[in-house]
Amino acid sequence: MRRLAVTVLAVGLCLTAAAPAADKEKKTDADRMQGTWQTVKMELSGVALPDDLVSNLKFVFKGDRVTVVGVPEIIRQYAEMTVKIDASTKPRSIDFKIAAGEKKGDEVEAIYEFKGDDEIRFCGKLVGKERPGEFATKEGDDRVVAVLKREKK
Repeated sequence: MRRLAVTVLAVGLCLTAAAPAADKEKKTDADRMQGTWQTVKMELSGVALPDDLVSNLKFVFKGDRVTVVGVPEIIRQYAEMTVKIDASTKPRSIDFKIAAGEKKGDEVEAIYEFKGDDEIRFCGKLVGKERPGEFATKEGDDRVVAVLKREKK
């Protein structure tokens, strides 16, 4: 009887230890995006944006909404957005619809990829509807590539 109790306890401990890994596997990309993300690199039409601008720019994902924080010029245009994610495409796609700011009503078709749990990269066309197929920009293409790192609490 004691042997059975020890076996049941051991199985229970193994299942409990495995539960966080199973939960992690069940997270959707939308779940993984939740939280505050600090911009670490940004390029627009082939030109790297200045470090002082990039280091002050954050994106807060909450539910299906994104709020821009820190850079008044960007907030004025893209203050808040809704997102629609499609993780089944290659590369994965995300659409940003501007909900507040001067660009309200505009849509940005983009692609994204995670690098681990704490880094994400986006590439989108800011003018016109044309989803990029790669994470690159060049002069005059109106594309932006942004690399974001999860803000530590």
